[in-house]
Amino acid sequence: MKKNLDDIRENLEIEIDTAKALSEIMTLLHAGSHSFDQNEITFNAVKNVFGLISEIADNHVRSLDTVANELVDFHNDLKTK
Repeated sequence: MKKNLDDIRENLEIEIDTAKALSEIMTLLHAGSHSFDQNEITFNAVKNVFGLISEIADNHVRSLDTVANELVDFHNDLKTK
């Protein structure tokens, strides 16, 4: 299905929010890592969080690739009109 520019912009804004969330999570993990022992954070808990972050980041990359392809399609449609 062809997307219009508003749909593409909306999808891109969602991915920007995802990138911001990933950045905030990494900042919180970094800050929290200074007190893992005090807060009884285990390696298993950290491993699980990084697994989820990795999954979110992978989906984010695929979505950005989709948006980029939609922009190319949109540009090509404009050239043919």
